[in-house]
Amino acid sequence: MSDLRFISLASGSSGNCYYLGTEHYGILIDVGLSQRRIQKMLANVCITYDRIYGVLLTHAHADHVRGANSISNRLHIPFYSTSETFALTSTGYRSQYEVSYPERNVIKPLEPFEIGEFKITAFELPHDVYNVGYKIEFRDKIFTVATDLGESTEYLNKLISESDYLVLESNYDYDMLLNGSYTYQLKQRIVGNNGHLNNKMAAELIEKHATDRLKRLFLCHLSAHNNTPEIVKDIFETVKPANTRVEVLPRMHPTLLLDL
Repeated sequence: MSDLRFISLASGSSGNCYYLGTEHYGILIDVGLSQRRIQKMLANVCITYDRIYGVLLTHAHADHVRGANSISNRLHIPFYSTSETFALTSTGYRSQYEVSYPERNVIKPLEPFEIGEFKITAFELPHDVYNVGYKIEFRDKIFTVATDLGESTEYLNKLISESDYLVLESNYDYDMLLNGSYTYQLKQRIVGNNGHLNNKMAAELIEKHATDRLKRLFLCHLSAHNNTPEIVKDIFETVKPANTRVEVLPRMHPTLLLDL
């Protein structure tokens, strides 16, 4: 059996949640689904909440924190995120997603921390609320998550070249968005430097920075209205390193539990 396992429970504007773990324990990255739904999908692959040692939050949008309140209050699992994200989950309409204070572990970008054997480093990503990605080191492997970003950064560019596994946003096809039904204001938000990566932008990152070290590339957070898995798959198959396996993460249902 592989030392490292990964499953995407959902990836899209309706909810985002990923599990990364070993045979004995793991972590969740974002909890944009209900506590019960996450519990059910994990149980289907024989993972129980008592094996979750921590939850990493990227940012405070509902599709990334929907289950945070119930998971922290009922299950008392430690949460790790920035002070900015914890503060946002405590204000206004986002207060329904508030992480209970006893479970909050405040982290800072570029200051590593550990959960079990995982050495984790957050790094800033440009979005319309404060947002971070995560570099997760496990023994000699690097697993990177970068989602909800309007443009890349020098840190992410370098990290892509060092990663064995990468979860990267490929949110929209530019022409589909331009000619679609979204309002002008929403289109401008999406295409802005604090919005989301389109397919071409994400593919350019892979073409310029990915190396033969990258074993698996997971494309995430596809738009329901302005993208398709087929378009994404076709684009990235032409720019990836030769030995990299490309997988498009489903928006609404889980993948298999994958051995990495």
